[in-house]
Amino acid sequence: MTAQDRISPARELHLNVSVPFERAHAMPKSVYTSPEFLAQEQRHVFAKDWICAGRAETLPNPGDYLTLEIGEDSVIIVRDDDGEIRALMNICRHRGARVCEGAAGNRKTFVCPYHGWVFSTDGALRNVPMPQGYGEHSRQTLDGLGLARVARSQTYRGFVFASLAADGPGLLESLGPIV
Repeated sequence: MTAQDRISPARELHLNVSVPFERAHAMPKSVYTSPEFLAQEQRHVFAKDWICAGRAETLPNPGDYLTLEIGEDSVIIVRDDDGEIRALMNICRHRGARVCEGAAGNRKTFVCPYHGWVFSTDGALRNVPMPQGYGEHSRQTLDGLGLARVARSQTYRGFVFASLAADGPGLLESLGPIV
C-alpha cells in the first residue's frame, strides 16, 4: 500500500464514528500513533478547547497544586493564599524554565531553577535574587514578569477547567447538553 492509498487518521476516525452505534468500531490505532493526527489535536483541540484539569476538592489548602500538560504547554492549577483556584503557565518568563515539577503537591512558592526567581501562588513575582544583575530591567519591569495566567479557567460543579484560547465558546456553551 502506498502513502497515497492510505487514508488519513482523521478520515479513518470519521468513518468509524459516522455509522450507527451498533456498527461502530473502536478508535483506529492510527489516532494514537500518527504525528499528523497529534498535530491536528494540538491545533484543533488542545490549543482551543476547554480541558478538564481535575477536581477542586483535590486542592483543599492554600499552596496545593497539580500540574498538567495541555498540548505542548505545562500548566499549574493551584489554590492560592486567598483560597482562589488559579491556572498558571508553568514557565518562568525570564528564561523559559519550568517552575514546578511533579504531578501534585503543596508549595508556598514556585522557584525557577535557572536564576532562582520566586513566584507566589497567585503567580506574582515575589523575589529576584541579585536584581542589580539585570541591568536595564527596573524593579517595575521585573514585577510585570510574574507567571502568566492561562487564558481562561473556571470551576464548574467541582471540576476545574482550563483553556489556552482567549476566545471561543465559554465553558457552559462548550459543555452543551452535558450541563
